Parts: sequence; C-alpha cells; structure tokens
Amino acid sequence: INMKDSITRVDICYYPSFTNSSVLNLDRKTGEAVFTVDTRSEFNYGRPDTLKFNLKDVESETDIENFWTASFIHSIRQDTSMRGWTDGMPVMVKFTNNGINDSVYLGNVYPKPVNSLLLRQINYLQKKSTNRAMKAYLKQLKEYL
Repeated sequence: INMKDSITRVDICYYPSFTNSSVLNLDRKTGEAVFTVDTRSEFNYGRPDTLKFNLKDVESETDIENFWTASFIHSIRQDTSMRGWTDGMPVMVKFTNNGINDSVYLGNVYPKPVNSLLLRQINYLQKKSTNRAMKAYLKQLKEYL
C-alpha cells in the first residue's frame, strides 16, 4: 500500500564526536522549528541559547522541505556496514509519518549532496543566532562536514 506521506515531525539529530549533541526539531503542526543543544556537559565558551523560528522561514532559505517526504529521508540513508561511532558527526533523522515513528541513520561520512544539505541547515542556524556560544557551537559543527 502506497500511503501518501504525512510527515508531521522531523528531528535531525547531530552527534559530533568531540562536543555536545544537538537536535533540530521541525514541527508541521505548530509551524515551528527549534534547534537545541544538549547542555548537560559544560561548554568552555558559554551556554548556547535555544533557537526558535518559523518553519516557513527555514523552508524558504534551505531545502528542508525535502524532509516532508519519507522517500527522500530514506534516500539519504547511509550504508551501515561501518558499524560503531568513529570520529566525525553521526547524524540521525527521526520522523513521524502517518502517526508512525521511523528513523534513518545518515552515518558520519556523507556523500556531497547530503553534506551540502546539512551545511545549508547549519549556515541558516548561524545566520539566525545572536548568541556567541551558539555561534561557536555551530562553527564547530561545520568543521565536521
């Protein structure tokens, strides 16, 4: 059965090897996007704030709307034969489609299109951030790409 995609929520989870993890939550029901950094461990450059912005804004400046299609999310899945976390930044995309939770592991070595997709997201977040610690954190994330 080919059900029409009805993705209501996407979480793009970043797990950089040598700094805190973070997640970009995209919620179609509320029209809101939120980027948060796990602050359980301390930062040497202060505490990043939480970035909140309108989903339409991020859609107009990035290609994030691709994430509303399950086939797109599955198309960027990485070969998982390289099991285990190695240096780099593993990325996991969790999403809710027709009420069903699913996730796709992107690995930590990305093909060019995926790399540029992630880079555009991080550039957008950098542009939106006014917090020095958040800007420093995002700069670190970009170094993994």
